[in-house]
Amino acid sequence: MRSVRLLVHPLSEAVRAGLVLRLRHATVEPLDRVRPEGDACLLLGDSAPLASLIRAGIPTRLVTAKPSPAEVEMVRSTACDIVNPDRYLPSRQLIRQQLDAGMGQPGLLRLHRWQTEAAPPLRDLDLTRWLMGQAPERVFALANGASLQVHLGFPGGGMALLDLVTTLPNGDGYVSLSVIAASGAVHADDHHNVQLAYRGGRPQALRTEEDAGQLATIAQEWLAHTPGEDHWQAVFALAEAVQQSLTTGRAIALEAA
Repeated sequence: MRSVRLLVHPLSEAVRAGLVLRLRHATVEPLDRVRPEGDACLLLGDSAPLASLIRAGIPTRLVTAKPSPAEVEMVRSTACDIVNPDRYLPSRQLIRQQLDAGMGQPGLLRLHRWQTEAAPPLRDLDLTRWLMGQAPERVFALANGASLQVHLGFPGGGMALLDLVTTLPNGDGYVSLSVIAASGAVHADDHHNVQLAYRGGRPQALRTEEDAGQLATIAQEWLAHTPGEDHWQAVFALAEAVQQSLTTGRAIALEAA
């Protein structure tokens, strides 16, 4: 079998080592932005080379939690796509697998994100639509200082509550996610991934990160010629509804997507 040339930008030694360890029949190379040559490309958050890669005809996957409308429009009708890396965290992949394996339709999703900086909730809105398996029909949002809460109502009575709090001091963030479905529940909580390290003085709590195989999963799907769904326009519309609700103080009905 011919080895596939996978271009990655930016490419650190840690990223290269992780991909080489997990990918079969693929070489991992840095992107030459002057003369890009390869079979496929992963752009890790930096969309600057995207236009030149499209012109060169190289299938490209932009990995970003907050794409812009211009980036989404740029990849439309091309051999390129944009994916939310949160979907590919092992815990999120496992939750989706459990739902698909027979847990039934999700009825309640609860996601809490505690971090330092405010950020558009695109990653969480996208993740929620993906795990719930359908688009919401109504949204209501409230903001109180550094706290944002978004309530989503789904056809059939399902709902989701997302909250973003930005009061955490500089350092690691914290995310918890729970999904209750027809025949069970699944949870992912950063607290569960914390290990105590005794190095003298008081013990330190060190989080075991999930992202070791994240990029490999994204790359494997891409190399298998499985493009992502064209869903970002619906996510943008949902984010706009959140802003409308914050402005008006009312629930916003969404068009069927």
